[in-house]
Amino acid sequence: MSADGEANIIDAVLNWTDTYNSLVTAFGVLVTIAGFIWTLTQVYKAKSEATKAQTAISEIKDNLFRINAVAEFSEAISALQEVKRIQLQQSETWFSTNWMLILERLTTVRRILVQVRASEGLLRPEQQTKVQETITQIITVSGWVEKSFTAKQIPKNMVTLNRIISEQVDSLGAILTELKNIDWNKHV
Repeated sequence: MSADGEANIIDAVLNWTDTYNSLVTAFGVLVTIAGFIWTLTQVYKAKSEATKAQTAISEIKDNLFRINAVAEFSEAISALQEVKRIQLQQSETWFSTNWMLILERLTTVRRILVQVRASEGLLRPEQQTKVQETITQIITVSGWVEKSFTAKQIPKNMVTLNRIISEQVDSLGAILTELKNIDWNKHV
């Protein structure tokens, strides 16, 4: 083969490699762009899934909080009903033990109601007002019971005391029913 023939072959090979190199470079750029777009899509999907997971966690926490509030309201109502029942079981041995028990139950009710009242977003303003009124009545009743316990006498206002407790049970029962019936997905 002649020198011109070899030069032509070398030129043809070089032209082919330049063309091939350009094609490979163009293909590489396309693959890089496609990879970048795919990466951005995956990042967006991951962010979206993380947001959904955070929302779900928040909803679960809210639901657990509300379930706990319903349980606490139920406990407060039970304690008030127990106070009323204890008051109605008067006997000579009843006095010291039961007044102390009544005071303990009233303190428990007050603590529960203060916690529930402080729970942000749980109660509507009118429900918060009812809970505050109940707390005020519990404080009044506790004062009467404490005075009677100290004086070792049955309160003269026992009928009023039972009426107040019954009214507070009814008031809390209404709030409890409302809490149980709320569609929390629409409430939030």
